[in-house]
Amino acid sequence: MLTEYLEKCRSNQFASFHGKRTVFRDLAAVDRVFRAMFDKAVNPRPLRPVGFFLRSHSAYLSAVSMVAAGQLIEASAVLRLSLEQAAYGHYIARDENRYEVWMRRGESEAARKAVRTEFQARKIFNVLKSDDTTLAAIYDKLYEKLIDAGAHPNEFGAMLSTTVAESEKGDMSFDTIYLHQNGVPLDYWFRLCAQVGIWALRAADLVYPERSKLTRARYDLDALIARY
Repeated sequence: MLTEYLEKCRSNQFASFHGKRTVFRDLAAVDRVFRAMFDKAVNPRPLRPVGFFLRSHSAYLSAVSMVAAGQLIEASAVLRLSLEQAAYGHYIARDENRYEVWMRRGESEAARKAVRTEFQARKIFNVLKSDDTTLAAIYDKLYEKLIDAGAHPNEFGAMLSTTVAESEKGDMSFDTIYLHQNGVPLDYWFRLCAQVGIWALRAADLVYPERSKLTRARYDLDALIARY
């Protein structure tokens, strides 16, 4: 059964690529801008946030792969990871002492508490807001969308993928979609992928404005922003 599932995922990915050429061009463009910003970057300043943006890129690619396969609800959690990795990158860029707090998390219970205190969602949002109110508002909106869509167990994701049937005898059964096929939900999640990827790149542009201009990533990003 596992191999059949994996084969179906791959088949769906090919079908999505063939049937969604326009959106795939944009998703590939997001990938290219990530690579332009960070591939072969030597001694970028600030240094420490780069790792978070690379993980954001990796999570973005994973989410696109999952959505193309039809794993929509599960992809929401990975998109949230991409969003948060980029937000952490921005947060640490504005005070690199936070990186040491983050790195020491496993040393003691006190260190764990220090990370929980320092990396509160509201603190991360407020630092974003101090830099760019529009980008902070988009972050908040995307975060809530992803939570609703399945990044946490919520009713929207559950109702979208599951129906409950009752037989004439009163027996109850669940029918849950593991791999969604072409339709409105697939289009919605592809758009979420693009929006999260673009948001992460906009956060990176705040941290590395000179590199963004030097690699022309900023100009490609502007074209993507205009479409999403």
